[in-house]
Amino acid sequence: TGDEYVILRDSRAAVTLRCRGCSLAKAPANLTLVSELSAPDDYIQAVASLADLLLRPAIEPEYSRTRLIFRDALIALDGKCLGASYREIASIIYGQKRVLADWVGTSRWMKDRIRRAHAKGEELRDGGFRDLLKLGCRSG
Repeated sequence: TGDEYVILRDSRAAVTLRCRGCSLAKAPANLTLVSELSAPDDYIQAVASLADLLLRPAIEPEYSRTRLIFRDALIALDGKCLGASYREIASIIYGQKRVLADWVGTSRWMKDRIRRAHAKGEELRDGGFRDLLKLGCRSG
């Protein structure tokens, strides 16, 4: 129909915008808010949610050790699938400056960490993610 939908959401609110007449993926656009909500309170709530989503500062998530292990595993797996070296993967995870300082030297902690992350990524890819899903279902 030529309509595009944009969903703005976080853990507290969600707003769906239907855009007509232009492609938002091609260029910036000016949007005019037209509401089909009949109750004034619903309209006020929708506009307040939209403003909150657009203006609220981003909250940095708290990373647990487990979450970081899984994040690094997926980065390492994707990197190796794209042909990246372990050093290039480490640069993505730790940053170029830290890799320059820690990659070469007597300590092998960073190299070992990237190897373990890649192994964990392969384990997840090869079915280990199912165990995570089972654990998630039990704790919910």
